[in-house]
Amino acid sequence: MTPGAGTDRAESPVRPGGAPRRSEVSAGWLAFLLNVPTLAGLVLVLAYPICFAGYLSFHEVSIRHLRAGEFPFAGLANFSRLFQDDVFWLSLRHTVVFVVASVALEVVIGLAVALTISDERVWLS
Repeated sequence: MTPGAGTDRAESPVRPGGAPRRSEVSAGWLAFLLNVPTLAGLVLVLAYPICFAGYLSFHEVSIRHLRAGEFPFAGLANFSRLFQDDVFWLSLRHTVVFVVASVALEVVIGLAVALTISDERVWLS
């Protein structure tokens, strides 16, 4: 038989301490467990208010209802009233114009700063 043609395999190395214990936590699980409190905080601070606002958008909310603690179901009536309001469409138009203009301006300023920083002549003078 020629060397290397055999089917014998070398045994895998054994850890000095024997088999891993069940109580050991892998690095991935440890990272996940350490991030759980942060994720719980984010859910409380972000997700709950968003869900509650969605809930309130389908109910009639006023000072009288806030004092009583009852919010009668309004369905899509709030949205129907919203889409018929001229002030809403004017506000939406102003918001879109502001967002587009500010993002475009920020991109131009950011690009100008990046090009200035990357230009070697500025740093050599």
